[in-house]
Amino acid sequence: MKTPLFFLLSIPPSNLRGLGLGAIATFLFAVETAVVRHLSQDLHPFEIAFLAAVSLSIAMLPWILHRNFAALRTGKLHLHILRTVFSSIAVLALFYALRETPLAKVTALSFTMPIFTALLAIYFLGEVVGIRRWAAILFGFAGAMVVLRPGFVAIDSGSLIVILSAFLFALTILVIKTLTRTDSIVTISVYGALMRVPLSFVPAYFVWQMPRIEHLGWFAALGLLELAAAFSFTQALKDADTAVITPMFYLQLIWAAALGYVFFAEIPGTFTWIGAAMIVGATTYIAVRERYS
Repeated sequence: MKTPLFFLLSIPPSNLRGLGLGAIATFLFAVETAVVRHLSQDLHPFEIAFLAAVSLSIAMLPWILHRNFAALRTGKLHLHILRTVFSSIAVLALFYALRETPLAKVTALSFTMPIFTALLAIYFLGEVVGIRRWAAILFGFAGAMVVLRPGFVAIDSGSLIVILSAFLFALTILVIKTLTRTDSIVTISVYGALMRVPLSFVPAYFVWQMPRIEHLGWFAALGLLELAAAFSFTQALKDADTAVITPMFYLQLIWAAALGYVFFAEIPGTFTWIGAAMIVGATTYIAVRERYS
């Protein structure tokens, strides 16, 4: 049986940059969620989601202009709209949950997204799943139940909203998989950013309050963080083997726990760590099976 150590030792030296970029990306993602958590103390999460989308679009604008709007060429506009609807609702749900639930718990439950992706791929893409992968999926869901502990503690709405967000992100990934057959990653990223602005404006309108000057700096940071994290992780996947990079993504749980402790005095409970370890193990196995099947 190939152990995680085997995969780490078998990494070619040229892929070490990918590992480094993967670690940086997970840290940037964790900082992004911490910034959202901080802003949610003053502003409604729906307004934060809208202004973050505006900030990301502005951050991408020079890149779009440099390419002379070539990234906007597509023959699958309807799929871009569908993808953005799923991702916009997922972001709204995640940002709302970050106001209600500790950072580490949100991060742990968000790791159910690859499990939902595997399940949905069976139905929508007709993928064949063997007994081992089914066992990993069930083990991952058991990990989520350990975090939630239904019947032992009251399940907070924030935790359920995180799971809803993970499910919607899984749907987003399936649409993106379809789009990659015809469109570039650049085109998919640009449409995802630009279309999120009008879609997130609608719920933001009903809870709008004028942000203060100091908030604008935080939103500028949010746009740059999301852009830098996305590009770092994409480049990491390009430089290194997927089976090696995917488990690196779970460093985000460590970063989130540290940031939650330092800035919000949050201490993850034992069951959060146990459940997170089960989810991480299950999703890592699924990723490895995807790579070597």
